[in-house]
Amino acid sequence: MTVSGNGTLWKSTGTFYMGDASSTNRLTVSSGGTVNVTTGDAVIGFAAGSNGNSVTVTGAGSTLASSPTGTLYVGDGGSSNTLSILNGGAVTGKNARIGALSGSSATRSRSMAPVRRGPIPARSASAPPATTIP
Repeated sequence: MTVSGNGTLWKSTGTFYMGDASSTNRLTVSSGGTVNVTTGDAVIGFAAGSNGNSVTVTGAGSTLASSPTGTLYVGDGGSSNTLSILNGGAVTGKNARIGALSGSSATRSRSMAPVRRGPIPARSASAPPATTIP
């Protein structure tokens, strides 16, 4: 799935799942596109067996905005789930958890993205289970 182009919006009014007990699902938000999760959580890799799911947010103006009351999970079950923020893309939200459940694993990466309120910190790393980024 690709959300691309200035003014292109995918709005989720409930919990947003990229890989709910399924594997290798891909979402790319690029060229000014926006995915806006208005309520609930944004989850990349939910439940056991959710392996290798990825979200890439790339390009100036491209945004994944998680709910102001929800949490962004990267690896809430399964393994090798990824969130990449590249080339001026942005991820915003109140809370984020990387590798949230025992046995899950996830990676985040970011390069040359502007700092906005609530983004994932600018570094590449594999996080241990239950890591919380406030």
